[in-house]
Amino acid sequence: MNEPNLILFLLNIAGAVALLIWAVRLVRTGVVRGFSNLLRNWLTQSTNNRILSAFFGMSATIFHKVLQQLQFLFQTFSQRIN
Repeated sequence: MNEPNLILFLLNIAGAVALLIWAVRLVRTGVVRGFSNLLRNWLTQSTNNRILSAFFGMSATIFHKVLQQLQFLFQTFSQRIN
């Protein structure tokens, strides 16, 4: 009698994973389309000088880590609501 619940649970998990992957792809595509020229110019300017290149690389890494922390914060907040 527990088997249908297990099957429904696995289907819900698979659906949630599929939606999450799709949403991440949509966000990435939107960011690339929206900021592609800005990112291209930023990368072009950052490779002119070694010190400037190191600064831009460090800035990009910090920005990426901040976004990861925000994602984790929103994820834990949404889990507490449910």
